[in-house]
Amino acid sequence: MGDHTIIKYEKVLDRNDIISAFSHLEEEKVMKFFRVIKEENLTIKYRSLAYEYEDYNRIERKIEIFQRGVEQPVGDFSVAGNVNKRYKREIIGTEHAMLMSINVDEELQKKGLSKLMIGLFCYSMTKLERPKIKINVEQFLYIDGDGSEGFWEGIGMKDYRYGYDRDGSGTTIHRVGQGNEKSIEFGILSFWATGEIMGEGSLRGFRPLRGGTKKKRKINKIKSKKQKKQRTTNKKNKKQKTKNDNKTF
Repeated sequence: MGDHTIIKYEKVLDRNDIISAFSHLEEEKVMKFFRVIKEENLTIKYRSLAYEYEDYNRIERKIEIFQRGVEQPVGDFSVAGNVNKRYKREIIGTEHAMLMSINVDEELQKKGLSKLMIGLFCYSMTKLERPKIKINVEQFLYIDGDGSEGFWEGIGMKDYRYGYDRDGSGTTIHRVGQGNEKSIEFGILSFWATGEIMGEGSLRGFRPLRGGTKKKRKINKIKSKKQKKQRTTNKKNKKQKTKNDNKTF
């Protein structure tokens, strides 16, 4: 791919990398990753690549999962984009959009590999890659179309409001990521996968959901409503009691 391909960084990820990447998750969830890796004979690799063309460069970072005896990856998650030649071999911090894609072979789906790949990608890019990569937590990543039946929305992606924008005079304003369907901040993506906000800076207005699973969050929400109702009732009863006491005197 490309007139000239440069491997900027690559590493076969080991047990310690997985433990470090998911140190904010419950131990049982991390052990589930290890069980799947062992049962399916999987090897995981992180790669940072630059494809040089005559007029532009394409920068791609990706996690690939290989299965013993299978030549091609059985799963991959990548973030890539094309950049102007003046940026040489980097896209982070430029006005060029970075697009995500994910693939998992059908027989390996529903085993948690998507979360494993995304978490290891965020960890490898921010903690392992050299020279060190500094990506802001509010850096947007995009997808150009959603045919995932809810996967991208499930990780926190939202419809991208700048598909096309105009300044009122009819002149099209260029927006980073213009024309793409959904977007997500890097920090939110890393939090979804690992429970940790990775990257530089802070996420303004981000309030992570607490309470574990969706079912548990629903239960907590119901409890919260009941408690609020009870507090209101208690206040009314206290007010009525005070009123009655005043009448007695």
